[in-house]
Amino acid sequence: MVVVDQRIVDESELILENDFISLRLIRDRDLPWFVLVPKIEGATELIDLDEREQGLLLIEINKVSRCLREQFKVDKINIGIIGNMVRQLHIHIVGRFESDRHFPRTIWGNRLDISAIDPLFVERMRQCSILSQ
Repeated sequence: MVVVDQRIVDESELILENDFISLRLIRDRDLPWFVLVPKIEGATELIDLDEREQGLLLIEINKVSRCLREQFKVDKINIGIIGNMVRQLHIHIVGRFESDRHFPRTIWGNRLDISAIDPLFVERMRQCSILSQ
């Protein structure tokens, strides 16, 4: 069983998961910021997934992105696979608004406000029923 890195767990809430992937919401007061963590033992880079797994991951990224567009009416979607601080493969999918505190600058490397989580973000994402079963 693959365990999600504790640093991701500490900054997020579990939304949904299946046998392949875990979807988590980063605790941020005004950004719908999601992280997908593939449950592939030892994966640190996208190339650690075989072609089938990469295809499944892309399907999940697209589902989260569509949900951000439809449920959250975001102005832009940022997707990143960085992994400098947390080596476990994880994909950030962030809904951006022209009114958010960082826009138009990047969110990467900026301090999170993990003091609060918007329960509407959780409910809206769950309404999408996005993860494949």
